[in-house]
Amino acid sequence: KLLSRKGTASPAFTPTSVEQLCGKYGASMFGIASHTKRRPDHLTIGRLFDGQVLDSFDLAVQPPLTEPPEPGGHPARAASAG
Repeated sequence: KLLSRKGTASPAFTPTSVEQLCGKYGASMFGIASHTKRRPDHLTIGRLFDGQVLDSFDLAVQPPLTEPPEPGGHPARAASAG
């Protein structure tokens, strides 16, 4: 179930709020997307066992890396096999 609420605390600081919310909906896994000045574009995923946070991972989401153009001004091309 998708829940959207502003001002939710990060599970890294208050796991009890995540445990209560997951217990209310009977969920054993959770995912929280957040964006703050201190931690921009973060995704926290985790799992619960017996109503307590078993483990969680805090991931920083970044844009994909692109290859710089070659000196001739042409985009980089993959080498063909053969």
